[in-house]
Amino acid sequence: MRKQYQILALTLLLTIFSACAGSKATGTSGNAKTSGAKTVAAGAKKSRTEDLSAYRPKVAAVPENLTASASVMPTHHVNEKVASLLDTVANANKNIKYAQGYRILAYTGNDRKTAFDLRKAIIGQMPEERDYLTYVQPTFKLKIGDFYSRMEANQALQQIRNIVPNASIIAEQVNVNRPR
Repeated sequence: MRKQYQILALTLLLTIFSACAGSKATGTSGNAKTSGAKTVAAGAKKSRTEDLSAYRPKVAAVPENLTASASVMPTHHVNEKVASLLDTVANANKNIKYAQGYRILAYTGNDRKTAFDLRKAIIGQMPEERDYLTYVQPTFKLKIGDFYSRMEANQALQQIRNIVPNASIIAEQVNVNRPR
């Protein structure tokens, strides 16, 4: 068995060496076209180069008297089409009243007086935010704001943290506020 491995290894080595010895470098050397080839100083052996100028694209020179101030007039105007499409989109967006967003859940409980007191305190702290007080028997829920991102809701939550320490952010459908 060992002898078979030795024969196999010897055959493999002979194949590799014979493949390397038979290969020949490609390129031109010593031609009349490449007579200007550089020589290597150590062995005075000519380096192999190829002339690729036949494959390079030919480009005509640009005349110097050509001016760059020639104006180009568009032939296909789409401004009117784009304007009409944008008007259509704007009208469709005017009809949108709700979007997915976030609100702050400030209170959930059965006590009406506590819900109204918290509402008054939060409105005093943040008068620009809208509040939503709902009653589903027997529970009052006080929600604050219409926020489109969680980051906005978190900033508002930090403002009322001293009033309602256990308030939380909830995902909910919010009203889209339109400037009046």
